[in-house]
Formats: sequence, structure tokens, C-alpha cells
Amino acid sequence: MFEFLFLYARYANINSTTRILLCLFINSVYKTYVVCVARKTGGIRNGFTILCHGRMSMSRLSIIIPVYNAADYLDVCMYRLIDQVRRLRRDEYGYVTDNPDSLRAGIARDSVEIIAVDDGSTDRSLIILKEYADRYDFVKLIHQDNAGPAAARNAGLRVASGDWVWFIDPDDYADEDALEVIFEAVSRATDSQARDGIPDVIIFDAYEHIHRHRSGRHRRHHDNGTDNEDIVSVWEHFGESCVFTTEENIRVLQRAVLYPREIRALRGRPISVRLPRRIVPLAAPWDKVYRRDFLTENLLIYSEELRVLDDMFFNMEVFGLAKRVEYVKSPIYHYVRNDGSITSSYTADRVSRDLVVWDAIDRYIEANSAVDITWDKLLQACYKRIIRSYAICCKRSIFHPDNPMSRSNQVKYAAKVMGMPEYAEAFSGVRLSRLEWKLKPVAILGRLKCGGGMWVLSRMERARA
Repeated sequence: MFEFLFLYARYANINSTTRILLCLFINSVYKTYVVCVARKTGGIRNGFTILCHGRMSMSRLSIIIPVYNAADYLDVCMYRLIDQVRRLRRDEYGYVTDNPDSLRAGIARDSVEIIAVDDGSTDRSLIILKEYADRYDFVKLIHQDNAGPAAARNAGLRVASGDWVWFIDPDDYADEDALEVIFEAVSRATDSQARDGIPDVIIFDAYEHIHRHRSGRHRRHHDNGTDNEDIVSVWEHFGESCVFTTEENIRVLQRAVLYPREIRALRGRPISVRLPRRIVPLAAPWDKVYRRDFLTENLLIYSEELRVLDDMFFNMEVFGLAKRVEYVKSPIYHYVRNDGSITSSYTADRVSRDLVVWDAIDRYIEANSAVDITWDKLLQACYKRIIRSYAICCKRSIFHPDNPMSRSNQVKYAAKVMGMPEYAEAFSGVRLSRLEWKLKPVAILGRLKCGGGMWVLSRMERARA
């Protein structure tokens, strides 16, 4: 009877008042909860969406935001989250309230916590975050000396109390129905726990925003200039929602974290996953929610020695230990490409930072090669990742316009990097037949240690951009 009433309350064509009263009846009779949320475009008069239900207690979500000099973006990021949390925090009549006595048993009130970690910002980021923390009791603020995004995420993870964890970046923002989508997915996963097992990771889709100036240069998403064109695409992982339960298939996801095209190995397998035309990266943490007990039981944290690609290494370890992974075909996040972000700005020491990552991956593969029969496939994925990163490094560091070195010294340095053991092993050990066509010239030039050839490739790519 409970399931019938719940489904009726959720899908029946009834008015808002009847839906709310039915939810309250279910809550009182079955000692459970049904959360009723008004859609952004609907409001209390135009209907409610049944968000989730569960017995005795509701799953809680901890949202962790590492912040460093993000004052220009923070208001957009925080508003998107706070607006949704306030929509969750409704009294029994559906009105937003901060009065705990008016909330249904305090369940909705404590369903979300936002943990903002200021990583030693030198702009107004900390001031802005303090204002939010003072105003909203579900916003927690941590301040620390600058130690990198990995250390900031770990600081948030240490104080997180939710059942699930969602990491987002301050220069991006959540979709307007993200929390609704997440809680509905978590509710389904929790309800099916006894029968199928609860997932360790739930993957979602996202939107990718590229704000390009007509001259070809990317612009910040807060730039209101008239010479911009906004390119938005869906960051879609698979063709339909699916569940990964076999070790072999989850290992494919692990390799795809390093090199996205590895996901093609799922084609023709019993799981019958339909892949989209465009293969998108799987390394980011912001399109996933993680079961916190899974992270803590396996001592999974971000490697603080890594100043780049720490999220990639984290997810490689996550998928190396996950037993069940679910994919929900619904976007929850807006990823914005910015000129000044870590992933696109000039970094003089990018090569040395990358070398630390390659060493960490090498130690991981060596430690797991005895128990992982697919370690050779993971090694090949690592080689491809190193070659791809070398091409990126040439573009954003070695041959970057802001690099003060002369052209001849840039070419010499590019050849020197090719001869470093980590890169030389990748260039010589990769199977060219399995490498995407645009990276094959990079691998061949790397084997020849031809820095001049990489300068030409970088110039051609910059001209096309």
C-alpha cells in the first residue's frame, strides 16, 4: 500500500494541495517521509515534484567547494546551490522557512550541507564566503593556507557528515534541478540496496560552456561583452542510464579516467552500453557523487602531493576499488571554460608537476599489478595519458606565448622532456594502433626526440584555434 500511495502522490494528475496532504498522510501513517519540492518554474500554485522518499531517515549530501581566488564567480556558484537548498527547506505548507519548529521533523532541514574551503585566497573570496556562512546555517566555512585543490577537498571531506559527497568547483555552477536529480537517484539506490547493493559512485551528465570571443579567444563566463559567442554542449557519458557491477567493466571505467577513448572497450560486452558520438572525459569529480562510507572505508582521499590532475588520480583509485557504479542520464552541472583556470592558464612548471603525477601512477600500477590481471591495459592507458598531457604541456607551457624562453630554447627543452624516462617509456611503449590519430604524430616525434616538430604542431594547432 505504501508504494501505491507513493507512486500515486508522485505521478497522479492532482492539484498541489491534494499532493501535499497525501504526502503528509503517508508520513504520519507509515512513519516515513516524502519530500515535496516546488519546481523553479512552477511555484506553489503550479505543482510540486515528489523529490524522494525513504524510511526513518533521509540520505544527506555534503557539497564540498575548494575555493582559491574565485571572487568573480562565487556568487553564481553559491546562489545556485543555496536557492535549491532553500527549496528543500519548506514547512508543511510548502513555504520556505528557516524556522526549525515549522519543518517536518527537521528531515529536510539537514539534508544538505555546503562546505566551502578557502585555500588561502588573496582576493575577496574569503569575505564573500563569510557572508554566506553567517547568513545560512547549512554553509560551513573552512580557511587554510594555500595548499592546492587536493588539500582543500580533503579538508572538506574530513568534516563532511553526509552519506554522499559531491565535489564542485567555484568557477562552475550546479544545474537548477541538480539536488532534485541527485536525491532522486540516491533514493532509488537506497531503496534497492537490499536487493542489488548500494552503489559506491553515481555518475551524472553535465553541460560544457565555452565562451569564445569572435577573435577566437575564450572569455570568462561573467564577461558581458557583445563580441562573445556562447557554445554549450552536453557532457554525455552514455546513451542511457545503466549500472556497472562486474570488475571487468568497472576497470574499463578506471582506464577511461586516464584516457577517455578507453571507454570504447565496453562496446559489444554483455552490458550493452550505447556510447554517444562524442566521448567526454571521466576524470572530473563534479559529475559524480560518492558514497562517503566507501571513501572512508578505503581511505580514499586526494593526493596532496599532486598540484595538477589530482582529480584524475583520485578517480583512478576510486574506480579501482568500486564494486558497483551507477550512471544516471541527467545533467547536474555546468562546466565553464575560463581563461584563468588551472587547466588553461600558462604554468611555467607544468612539466615538473606532471612528473609527480606519472610517478604516483607508476607506483599505483606497480603496487596493484600482482592482483590486477588487467594492469597491462591500465599501463597502456597511462602511456596514452602521458602522451596526451605532453601535447597539452607543449601548448600551455613550453610553447605558450607567455613563456619567456627564446624559440630555440623552447625547442631544446621540448626535446629534453621527450628524453625524460617517464615520457620516453610512454613514447616507445604505447601501441600506435590504439592511439587516436591526432596523437600519433606526437608519439612518433617523441620517439625521434624532435622538439622542432612539436613546435610546428603547436603552431598549427594554435592557428586553428
